[in-house]
Amino acid sequence: MVNFDIIQESEKIDKYYPQWEQLFASGGYEASLSFEWTQALLKTHLGKDRFFLIVLKDGAETVGIVPLVIREVKKYGFSVSMVSPIAEQYNTSSDLLFKNSCPELVEAFVKALFALPARWDVFWITRFVDDNPLLGRLVDYLRKGSIQYDTRREYPSFYLSLDGTYPDYLQKRSANFRYNLKRKEKKLRGMGDIRFCKTENSQSLDEVYKNLLYIEENSWKHNHGTAITSIKKQQELYKELCESTARKKWLHLCFLFLNNEPIAYNLGLAIREKYYLLKLSYHEKYKQVSPSILLMAWAIEDLIRGGIKAYDFAGEPYQYESQWTKEFRWHKSLTIYNNTTKAKLYSIYQIVKKKLAGGIGDDVVYYNSRDLKPDSEA
Repeated sequence: MVNFDIIQESEKIDKYYPQWEQLFASGGYEASLSFEWTQALLKTHLGKDRFFLIVLKDGAETVGIVPLVIREVKKYGFSVSMVSPIAEQYNTSSDLLFKNSCPELVEAFVKALFALPARWDVFWITRFVDDNPLLGRLVDYLRKGSIQYDTRREYPSFYLSLDGTYPDYLQKRSANFRYNLKRKEKKLRGMGDIRFCKTENSQSLDEVYKNLLYIEENSWKHNHGTAITSIKKQQELYKELCESTARKKWLHLCFLFLNNEPIAYNLGLAIREKYYLLKLSYHEKYKQVSPSILLMAWAIEDLIRGGIKAYDFAGEPYQYESQWTKEFRWHKSLTIYNNTTKAKLYSIYQIVKKKLAGGIGDDVVYYNSRDLKPDSEA
């Protein structure tokens, strides 16, 4: 029988580090479920949110760990108490750190959710990968228990399978893409000495992170208000994440230098045989020679050489990503409604909104990063 404990103090998560590590190492979970990712978010993004840690146990064995936050959000003109995994604060694919998706584990989690010692209206998890069996098990339990819920198709993210060698990968791209890659590199080399380098997980990150922030400060995103340098909590988040994942040898941070000046970077995590892209940027002054494209090509070559089999772009599908791959991972969101007046109102608004907007079809709508709005909590 699976039971649950509910922990309310965020500083107590360290106690569960060994069990967390064991669970995370046992399967192909999303990087955002790692202890390091959770701890970085808790240190930088918790703010006024209430924190709860659901620990699921089968006897003495820990079979599930779910860090949650409850926050007040404005929806349709009124305030709603929304509970969600803390990883939902960063736009990546959703998942839950369960040993498996057995009905007993799912049942214990939902019961723990409704036993939280705090009022909440809506539970929301935004981006389950379409073929995640856990979503189906959750829906089955909610339906049988007559618990009101809603699922919705969400837009996909790009995904790149890296089977074979780097030349094999390039051959799958268009001739025009290969030609432009060579032309841009030749043009950049004509501007001086260029150097690609990867941060070693053993080296000090202070100077390395300064190079990253230098590029962010000189990118178009800085004046737009969406650069890491424009948002204090993001500066702290990525610094914390770089330091903790470097200790695990997961950090994959690459730079392109021109005449010893850093002009582009790629930041991601390489865990087991999968790479998760977190952030990338370039110096606006060198936009015409596409330094980000050159660096990404070099990074992909390095990842293939290191045995990585998949490159996860995560987040929304951006137009520039389509030149690297035509693969997608579609997503679904899950909303669970509590038995509150606000939850009922929210449910009605969601139903009306869905009917008016219609469903998401098979056509992919590309996002434009320049349309992103600055973080209101910066």
